[in-house]
Amino acid sequence: MYYGESFTILDGKKRLAIPATFRRVMEQEDHRVWYITRGYDRALFMFREETWEQLLKNLPNAPLDPQVLSFRRFFLGASIRVEPDAQWRIALSDGLKDFALLERECAILGVEDHLEIWNKSRWTEYSLQNMDDYKVRASEIFSGHSASTNIQEEAKHVND
Repeated sequence: MYYGESFTILDGKKRLAIPATFRRVMEQEDHRVWYITRGYDRALFMFREETWEQLLKNLPNAPLDPQVLSFRRFFLGASIRVEPDAQWRIALSDGLKDFALLERECAILGVEDHLEIWNKSRWTEYSLQNMDDYKVRASEIFSGHSASTNIQEEAKHVND
C-alpha cells in the first residue's frame, strides 16, 4: 500500500514525476495503470486500476437522479487513465491540472489505497489550517470517543 508524503515537479508538458518512494511500490506490486479524478479540497485522487474498478461497481447508476448524476459528472467526467512513461512521469489533463491549481511544485500523498496530488503550497496551507482538527480526529479515532462525548463527560464530572 501507499504511505508517506513526497514532493515532485510538474513539467511544462503537464507531466508529473512519480517520486521514488511510490515508484518502488508501483514496481513491486505491478501497479502500472492508474485513474486520476477530482478529489476533495482541490486535490486529485489517483487510484490503481483494481481500486478504480471496485469504485465503479459501488457507484450508483441512476442517470435520472440529479444528485447521482451530479456526482458522476464530477467524479467520472474529468477522470483520465494513465500509465507512467519510461521516466516514471504521468501526463495530466488541462482540466485536472486547473482543478487542483497545480503549479511546478506538487505534493503527492500516499493514503493507503490511493494517492493524492496537491499543489505544494496548498498542501502546506491545508496541513497547517487543519492541525487542531487532526488532533481532535486522532482522539476520536484512537480512543473510540467523539469530542462532543468527551466534553459532555467532562461537564458531568464538573457538575457532580
